[in-house]
Amino acid sequence: MRLLVYAGNLYKGGGVQVAVNFLRSVIERGGEHEWLCVLSTQLAKEGQWPGRLPHARFATLEEPAGHASRLLFRAARMRKIEAEVHPEAVFTIFGPPYWWPRAPHLCGIATPWLWSPHSLAWSRLEWRQRASKTVSNWLKMAGLCSSRWNYVVETASARSALCRYLRKPPERVHVVSNAPSQPFYLARERAFVEVADLQAEAFRFLVMAADYPHKNLDFVPAVADALRRVTTQHFEFLFTLPTPSWTRIVRRAESLGVLRHVVNAGPTNVADCPKLYQRAHALFLPTLLEAFTASYPEAMLMRRPIATSDVAFARDICRDAAIYFNPLDASEAARACEALMVDHALRRKLIVEGDARVTAFPRPDRKFAMYVDLLSRIGGRRCGHPKRIGESVCLGNGSEAEGAVLAGEASRERR
Repeated sequence: MRLLVYAGNLYKGGGVQVAVNFLRSVIERGGEHEWLCVLSTQLAKEGQWPGRLPHARFATLEEPAGHASRLLFRAARMRKIEAEVHPEAVFTIFGPPYWWPRAPHLCGIATPWLWSPHSLAWSRLEWRQRASKTVSNWLKMAGLCSSRWNYVVETASARSALCRYLRKPPERVHVVSNAPSQPFYLARERAFVEVADLQAEAFRFLVMAADYPHKNLDFVPAVADALRRVTTQHFEFLFTLPTPSWTRIVRRAESLGVLRHVVNAGPTNVADCPKLYQRAHALFLPTLLEAFTASYPEAMLMRRPIATSDVAFARDICRDAAIYFNPLDASEAARACEALMVDHALRRKLIVEGDARVTAFPRPDRKFAMYVDLLSRIGGRRCGHPKRIGESVCLGNGSEAEGAVLAGEASRERR
């Protein structure tokens, strides 16, 4: 099959991670099909993507400045690319794409704000934020509106909610679970530092999350303040934030007198994320809303215990592999953290439960096969004599995209 993959709209968070994993699988396992993969400039920096392979090409969608013009630019360029390549199916890794392919289309959705109108995250928004999010959701729903598209989400509960709230027919909504990326499996196979053997002056909680409102990161300094009142052991919360977001956390920590308990590793690319888990004793995630964060299975695979929010989506994913707390109660969260710090038996129990639970999530090769199977089912063969993937395609400002993706490593915000 001739397949067009659209990832030109992904710049941060878990969507970048999923895209990187998928694109690596195209290189390693996609030889039975022809692929044209269109990347954002951030994705282009996430790995050393070859410009051209016998079965695939990778091209970067360069964009002008300005939010509105970017959306219009993407739509115009992608329509032109589709007309030139004539794919048998199009895969938008995460939408909405804000363009409507003519070919059969599989669109990934990982925006829980769309189907969670009664979540804790909504209750924490100020009225201006709530109004802004309502408009944003309306635009996203409009961008996902097509009776011809198929959709893919990461959990069965998200599938049910999508069908219920967005009125999508069940036969057009599919499930492919999220899972740890290949670097985590490689790190697991190699020797790595166990929690019990980790030498550090402080007990380190990894806060592996991008700075979205539903991640509840401003809550962490309050937890640090409550935790220092119940333990004499030194501890740290390790963030992965860019400077603007980190500056806000620092101000909050300073006001509570807990600056020494928060540290920042900065944005980290996908390949280097296992090293952060190796530096940490546990994962701390006070999230209010998720579709499916890969941080949970990543921590399980790296054999780190988890402290996270006592909400339905977290329990669905982690089950007995986590200790839970109210994400709006700093004292309760601090007690959960203290339990992990002092109770070796509890840490061991959560690690063992995680070892069992992580086997339920597909490995990268199986996940890629599930995506390809969906594309094959919705695509089929199309007639005509389209341009082959190996020929040049017009991208950017009208230039030919011959090996348009630049090699290199760059950073990103995590989930």
